[in-house]
Amino acid sequence: MNADDQTRVDALSAVVSDLRVALAQLQDLVTRVGGIPLPSKQLQTRVVGSYRNDFVRSGDVIADDLERILAPHGVNLRSFHSILDFGCGCGRILTAVARRLTAGQRLFGCDIDPEAIDWCRANYAQLADVSLCPHVPRTFYRDRQFAFVFGISVLTHLPEAMQFDWLRELERITAPGAYIILSVHGRNHLDSFPPAARQEVEQRGFCYADLGKTAGLPEFYLTTCHTERYIRDRWSEFFDVLDVVELGIHGRQDAVLCRRIG
Repeated sequence: MNADDQTRVDALSAVVSDLRVALAQLQDLVTRVGGIPLPSKQLQTRVVGSYRNDFVRSGDVIADDLERILAPHGVNLRSFHSILDFGCGCGRILTAVARRLTAGQRLFGCDIDPEAIDWCRANYAQLADVSLCPHVPRTFYRDRQFAFVFGISVLTHLPEAMQFDWLRELERITAPGAYIILSVHGRNHLDSFPPAARQEVEQRGFCYADLGKTAGLPEFYLTTCHTERYIRDRWSEFFDVLDVVELGIHGRQDAVLCRRIG
């Protein structure tokens, strides 16, 4: 290494050192003013697929989406005494929703990822009651416990039979008249599926395909696609399907708004 190269390396090392100090100071400042810590790069990547600048902001965008989807029905996040983030991961949306609630409302979260749940329990216990749930129902939640449930990027990854098992469980734990918002990959995602899967969607309205596995999550956690017709035909066994909003969640996934019957 020549003298010029060494000078550049030394300068870069100094910048990195300064950035580490600035980050440590920022973390201390956030904590002292009542902020909350951020999950690790590994946990963030497991949730959104990469380590991105907009991780925190995207949670707020999705919380805004939930409000917008509920609004035509005369309700919002502050309308519900008990809310469940079904598939909360490391708390990206959970924290954004928590900031919008008022005294007396209770927020819960559950996920199959034990590492993410351990993180949330250690860092977000003041925001929500977070629990590990099994890969397949039944959960420990009471019958008719929740007035609102949202599940983002959950049914986008489950095999068909497991999907119905969880829809049946969500029916059990939601109160009559409760609202449910679940995201799916709709027709806008068809181009990312192989030809055989696209054909299955055209024939059945649903497919479950291996487009790559997610490190840290089970082997069954692959990728699904749903059509609106399939959802209205098959999910109506469990809920009243009120609306299917194309790209309604962060402009990336379709949003299915349901209401608990009876």
